[in-house]
Amino acid sequence: TNAEVDQAKSTGTTEVNGVNPTAQSKPVAKQAINEALKVKEAAIDSRTDLTDEEKAIAKADAKAKADEAK
Repeated sequence: TNAEVDQAKSTGTTEVNGVNPTAQSKPVAKQAINEALKVKEAAIDSRTDLTDEEKAIAKADAKAKADEAK
């Protein structure tokens, strides 16, 4: 009957709307990548055998790779 169809439609719609996944792994991975990037940038800055230009290039490369990984 139409009433049964409407009830099934209502029930199905409610169940579908009730699905709200939350991201758990990706935010944790992004945070780990950001922390690794900070450590790498500090390591690059502490090197005395690199010029400021070489440090800037190395840090830009590290950031690009971190962004790609995200």
